[in-house]
Amino acid sequence: MEILTTNATHDDLTDEDYRDLYHELRGYDPDSKNFVLSLRGFADFLGSAMSHAVWAKYDKSEAQLTRRMKNELRSKAGVPLLPPTVDEAMSVVSEDASVYRLESEGQPDQVVMGHSSDPRWRGLFSRPQSVVSKPRKKVIRPVVDEATNVRREALGVEWKDVIRAGLDALESSPTP
Repeated sequence: MEILTTNATHDDLTDEDYRDLYHELRGYDPDSKNFVLSLRGFADFLGSAMSHAVWAKYDKSEAQLTRRMKNELRSKAGVPLLPPTVDEAMSVVSEDASVYRLESEGQPDQVVMGHSSDPRWRGLFSRPQSVVSKPRKKVIRPVVDEATNVRREALGVEWKDVIRAGLDALESSPTP
């Protein structure tokens, strides 16, 4: 079994660490207070999916780093990337996949994925289960002979009408 992601929201670097990476990768010279790379050159150097204008906002502290930007900095600096988010890990799942929830309390914190043809899944998820089930009302059906059913049909009424009329008659008559 392969772990695709875990603790995706945990980041071992601080905002200051990312600022240091940004300065290092862009070639900041503290003496001249200039960068070796222009913002456009920096975005190209990173192979960034973000425009140089977005990096300019970060440079001026007008915007926070996105997860993608953090991973671009990490990648160029040789720092391990942040683990994929649960959404990213789940992107490989078929849109027609069955989703099961074990009867448990609290917010789920584990997801197990597999293909239905894998023999390890047989028996475990062999029957489709409803994801959300409502409690069913208990229904009691009377058993009657054909002659009684013919009488009801001749009156043109439903069984619920016959039962209610019978109960009304019994409730209004003196008890034996």
